[in-house]
Amino acid sequence: MYKKEKVFIYSNPLQVSLDLKTILEEKLQRAGFQVVPELDSDTSLIFCIGGDGTLTSGRDYSRMGLRVMGVPKTIDNDLN
Repeated sequence: MYKKEKVFIYSNPLQVSLDLKTILEEKLQRAGFQVVPELDSDTSLIFCIGGDGTLTSGRDYSRMGLRVMGVPKTIDNDLN
């Protein structure tokens, strides 16, 4: 039997990040991933959604050996 890959989505509490988290969760579930509410030892991938602080946490998870995908909440302020 196929075991779904466990994914945890970590985001900051800003509405734009929470909205993106909801969209990402739906897409991941449709793609066959199991999105878990808490990080555990069976989690195979972490998505970090947010700004510098949240993405720094993602870097820390990565340094612990976990697979991490960083998703900036917005790039609007980066474009001049």
